[in-house]
Amino acid sequence: ALARYVRADAQELDLLHFDLDNILHAAEQADDETRLSIITALALEGYVDNRGHSRRLLGVLDQALDYLTVQQETTPRMEIGRQLHHLLSKRGNAHFDRGEYAAAAVVYTAARAAAYNHERRVMLTALIGKALSFDGKMEAAQADFTLAEEQARAAGDDLLLSFVLEQAAHAAGQRRDFATARRVAAEQVAINERLLRESDARNRHERLFRSLINLGTAEIRLAQQAASCGEAAAPGGVLAIHQRAAEIAKYLDSAELLAHAYWALGEDYHFLHDRAQAARYLGAAYDLYADLGKVRDREIVAVFMRQHDYPPGDLASVQK
Repeated sequence: ALARYVRADAQELDLLHFDLDNILHAAEQADDETRLSIITALALEGYVDNRGHSRRLLGVLDQALDYLTVQQETTPRMEIGRQLHHLLSKRGNAHFDRGEYAAAAVVYTAARAAAYNHERRVMLTALIGKALSFDGKMEAAQADFTLAEEQARAAGDDLLLSFVLEQAAHAAGQRRDFATARRVAAEQVAINERLLRESDARNRHERLFRSLINLGTAEIRLAQQAASCGEAAAPGGVLAIHQRAAEIAKYLDSAELLAHAYWALGEDYHFLHDRAQAARYLGAAYDLYADLGKVRDREIVAVFMRQHDYPPGDLASVQK
């Protein structure tokens, strides 16, 4: 009954967040099948993507994964393999969010081995490339990105290609190759604009959001590089790019996406020497990342704020 409650209210994210301690307590005390049912609803039906994860939630997820792994080894079935694949993918995402890049690559690799179709294998190959890139293993990462992009283009699947390009742009920014990041993100934006005209599906709004974040961030980094070399920089359009991304995050009611948008806007305003606005958006991003359990992102924002002497922000002030 509790699993049905979680599933029925999967989109009532605030209600689930309020009741999460009770739900996790029930999962911890439940039998394996019930625990699996509860954590599957939380992980795959919207809660984790939009409200993040705590150590306690991940502990329940790890228990469920151990159970599923044994089930697949002893009585392999297609539905078990499919569930295992998706939960492993979410666990890999959580490792990445916490800055545990080597662990993320390992879990993503396990998820790819459990993938049930070509699209999911390509997606996991791109995610492995991103994790390896952030872990400093650039040569192996590039091999995965090249393979994923070739397979996505060969399949003629623009939605899949957009996903692959998103990971590649993120990784290019991480290695400070901002020209490549901008080129890849610009193609990603163009693809996603076209896809959104064809369908108003939520995942297409999300793809456009992430491509806008990547493009705006690449633009601001290139402007920063130009400014450091004494060249004139005109990053005015960046603010509009990231503001549009923030509007998409609000439209989708996603705390995770809004945190990314606020972090990007905070950096934009800092570069534009508007410290009051920068402080508000940086503080809001920090608060949201902390609530979501996104340790890596929270610490990146915290370091930036300390380096530039920003006070704690006020989340409510930017949400009004």
